Amino acid sequence: MTRILTSSFRLVNLKAVLFIYSVLLILALLIAVPFYFTILSQAGHSMAPDKLVPDFEFSVFSDFMRQSGKAFRPFFFFSVILSLAFMMVQVFFSGGLVSDLQKADKVFNLKVFSGNSLALFPKYAGLFFLQLTYLLLSTLVFVLLLFIFLSFSTDGNELTYVYLSIIPLAFISVAASFIMTGNEYAKNLISQHQYLSPLSALHSAFSYVFRHLKTILLFWIILGGLLLTGVIYLFSDAMIGMSSTVTIVIMVILQQCFIVARIFFKTWSLAAAAEFLKAEPVTVPQKIELPEESPE
Repeated sequence: MTRILTSSFRLVNLKAVLFIYSVLLILALLIAVPFYFTILSQAGHSMAPDKLVPDFEFSVFSDFMRQSGKAFRPFFFFSVILSLAFMMVQVFFSGGLVSDLQKADKVFNLKVFSGNSLALFPKYAGLFFLQLTYLLLSTLVFVLLLFIFLSFSTDGNELTYVYLSIIPLAFISVAASFIMTGNEYAKNLISQHQYLSPLSALHSAFSYVFRHLKTILLFWIILGGLLLTGVIYLFSDAMIGMSSTVTIVIMVILQQCFIVARIFFKTWSLAAAAEFLKAEPVTVPQKIELPEESPE
């Protein structure tokens, strides 16, 4: 386990991580810059933004949005579109990341990276939507289980509700772990065996993960590192605050560092899956080549 963590950590290509971050930053600036200038134009001589910087007050925010809300409505729609674009960009570049992990040399070539991303994107997009479907189905089962178990409670005691929620919570935790871990291994399987469909790759990955439960532990160790980074960021936000221009700049820098860290940990998780597959090879269904009929 430790060997896979360390070897996969060294596989992460920082140039690829920074390239993906740069693309995401450009997308973010497409809405952040117009949003900033809209705030300036709508604020005018209003003191509302100055009051909101050191300490958020809902009444001030509510008055400001009631007066200038129409100017910000287009940004709500674009924010949804941008969120979808963020997800698709990360799915797109997953193909380049996984393909780079299979190479003997670790030289980052933008043309090759982009070509691999484009070639694998249709199947990786299929994996993404399959993952969402399975997560949604698991959530529905979780809600159903929660409703059934909580219906057994007759005294309405909060502690009883906690005990009755244990099994539904255990189910959704295990199901989400299998689905998210399986998705990482399915991406590697498709990169190695490109004849696999998203469905067959994901089901092969589920079977592999079930036979090697260490893969889930590996996934959560890396995810735990990301969660720890997030806690550090939130703690820094609470300690530093955003009460002045200097503190705002510091928090923006820390926020961008967290985004880079998130991309890094995601890449590390894919690299760990690739290393585990090397240590414990998987048997996948082989492509059946039908013989060509000779013309009579």
